[in-house]
Amino acid sequence: MFNNCEYDFEKELSQKQVELELNNTDFANYIGMHRTWVMNLWNKNLPRHPLSKKTMSKLYNRLGISFDTMVAYNKQILEDRK
Repeated sequence: MFNNCEYDFEKELSQKQVELELNNTDFANYIGMHRTWVMNLWNKNLPRHPLSKKTMSKLYNRLGISFDTMVAYNKQILEDRK
């Protein structure tokens, strides 16, 4: 699961999901997101989108992922689009 993650944010999110021993649907419910958000994040065929402030707040509050990691992810996504 961790091997195909391109970004540090994805690695950290994947590690949290494994630590919690949750499938995609239960993980999405745990963090307060729709299940398709999680599935789309893991789907490498879809383009990446920056995280919104609301999403970053949910991930910080429920999983403890730092804002610095998420801001760096957003910057990488925007740079990769160029």
